[in-house]
Amino acid sequence: MSARRKTFPALMALAIAAAALAAPFGAGAGTPCLLTEATRVHTFQVELDGDRTRERVDVFNLDATGAPTTMFQVCDRRSGSYVGEQRVVVNQSPGARESGLRQAWAGDLDHDGRVEIAVRDYLSPSAGEVLSIYRQKARHARKFRLLQRISGDATSLTRHRHSPATVTVGLKANHARDGRAHTERWRVSKTLGRWVCRSDCGGR
Repeated sequence: MSARRKTFPALMALAIAAAALAAPFGAGAGTPCLLTEATRVHTFQVELDGDRTRERVDVFNLDATGAPTTMFQVCDRRSGSYVGEQRVVVNQSPGARESGLRQAWAGDLDHDGRVEIAVRDYLSPSAGEVLSIYRQKARHARKFRLLQRISGDATSLTRHRHSPATVTVGLKANHARDGRAHTERWRVSKTLGRWVCRSDCGGR
């Protein structure tokens, strides 16, 4: 087994450990929803709780310590201002400052009536990228839980108007089990309720 083939599972364990460091907003009610020292901010307005006022989701990077940390926060609008509902550490990158958050998406990505947040992080040339997908805990919930992580040399998500988003994952030949380059296509499984590889899946 190559060093890279050992790396992907190790990265998954690292990412899962980082996700466990969820940093909620204290007791919840009334805590201001701020982005102090945040960079690479992606902001989305989404309807979560059915009250006709859209909630705000911020996906952002913090690198004050020199190790980029990707986070997201969910903010509810009350009395004209946003207050915090949830703050989550998505990933703590082992790479240099240029690693970390690259792209984010939020919305009903799988067309099941709930909102997902997808976050693409670049780790390093050898470790590649990881796509982390969170799903609304329940319809009308203002909090999310981790659904899955998909790793590879390169990851991307493509949204479609009338069907679930697809995920594309590139594996380099020297990082694949069979020594061949692969372009995996991941699609939603209604049975499993998550994305699964459907084509060119023989490289792992």
